[in-house]
Amino acid sequence: MAVAPEAAGELAHLLQTSISPIALISGVGLLLLSMTNRLSRVIDRSRSLSAQLRAGATDADAARERAQLRVLAKRARLLWIAIASVMVTVLCACTMVLLLTAMAFLQANLRLAVVVLFFAALLALLVSAIVFFADVLLSLRALRTEMGDAWDGPAA
Repeated sequence: MAVAPEAAGELAHLLQTSISPIALISGVGLLLLSMTNRLSRVIDRSRSLSAQLRAGATDADAARERAQLRVLAKRARLLWIAIASVMVTVLCACTMVLLLTAMAFLQANLRLAVVVLFFAALLALLVSAIVFFADVLLSLRALRTEMGDAWDGPAA
């Protein structure tokens, strides 16, 4: 069955237009992987410290472990916000592809919705990057505090 040249051109245009949101999803997927790995490490370390506290530690050790748990709880909250923001980006990008497809096949004018979703995706990605950076700074600050005079890393 032959495809009319104009239909083939419209399909090619649809595919070209859909590439950007799909590339965004792909790139953001790697960021999401990094964030979930960091969250896993925070969770594992929190469980380890909690077990040490339950096992009974000296007062000085218990105070240090509770302080570490407070930092880990802050980091977990930051990472949760960053991951949620990345997921908003992915959902916006997926919806953009659906709307672009609907525009092509239904001849609907959904340009404003696509633009709004694009800006929402970028805003969510920006929020995610800022919050993720805050987590990195918090973890470096905690490391610097723990290492004391031996610290020779970047200022946090």
